[in-house]
Amino acid sequence: MLLRRVSTRDPDALELLYERYAEPLTAHLRRLARDSAVADDLLQETFLRVWERAGQFAGSGTVQA
Repeated sequence: MLLRRVSTRDPDALELLYERYAEPLTAHLRRLARDSAVADDLLQETFLRVWERAGQFAGSGTVQA
């Protein structure tokens, strides 16, 4: 449901998605990158891409090619 809202360019939905997933995703990225600055950059890039490509969300948990 939240991704559907993001796909309609709802900024509140993106903010909620960020609030829910930023902390666990950051922790994961820091383990992978072993550099907190790189992990923070990757986090921002991830959410930027989610926003930029939100219209490609097909609604069934997939992304259209």
